Amino acid sequence: MIKNIFRSAAVCVISAGMALAAALPAGASAGPRLTSHEQAAYAASGARFRFVQTTFTLPDATKFASEVGGLGVSVQLISSENTWMVFSFNTTTASGVYAASFANEFNAGQSIGSSGALGPNGWAKAGDSVTLSIYYDRAGHDQLVAVDNTTGEAHFTTVAIPTTNYTQARVGAEFGDTPSSTAPYTAPSAETHLVTLTGIRLTSYSGHRAGLVSWWERQKVFMVSGSVTQIEPHNVFAAGTSFGVYMEPLPHN
Repeated sequence: MIKNIFRSAAVCVISAGMALAAALPAGASAGPRLTSHEQAAYAASGARFRFVQTTFTLPDATKFASEVGGLGVSVQLISSENTWMVFSFNTTTASGVYAASFANEFNAGQSIGSSGALGPNGWAKAGDSVTLSIYYDRAGHDQLVAVDNTTGEAHFTTVAIPTTNYTQARVGAEFGDTPSSTAPYTAPSAETHLVTLTGIRLTSYSGHRAGLVSWWERQKVFMVSGSVTQIEPHNVFAAGTSFGVYMEPLPHN
């Protein structure tokens, strides 16, 4: 999630050569919508996940300074105990200078375990294609990788965590400090594209590899205020490996 100075880290590149189903697999389902006061994303559940990855182009966050105060694009693994590993490229919309950051957040951000920053702010810049991934070795370690595909620069780290079961994976955009934050938002006059996430890869503990469309359940996560949708993910495409995130005008229900 976002902070003025973000907790950050990254871990050596994990191969993206994963087989993906070209059509909707049997048993795949879209579950009921989820809501948040600071996040717009997709969640995958109904499995135990050891790997999540996505690629996207870092947006010019300064273009959204009238709507939001900060912007992060992340991959996340969430445990059955409501512990979150959040790994993102993030910035304030005033500066537009990105950091790669991570935080192991307990009770959806009520307390913070391991967190940190790797490399100087701005090592990846708006307009660069970047990739983020988290790999859980199922023995108490999360391996984090951040790669700037445009420049070839990469950073990585291994984070010691309590042994856990990650029962949900998320990819999307964040606008607050923690999963339990409420992010300020001023609606634009028209629907506005923020970012498109591509190359989404998930791996279960059993070794099954796919995008968001598979036998596990996928759910849209909408950023809302009351009953009003503020920021939302559009439908998945490319066999469930891609989707866009959009800011919505008011009213939008």
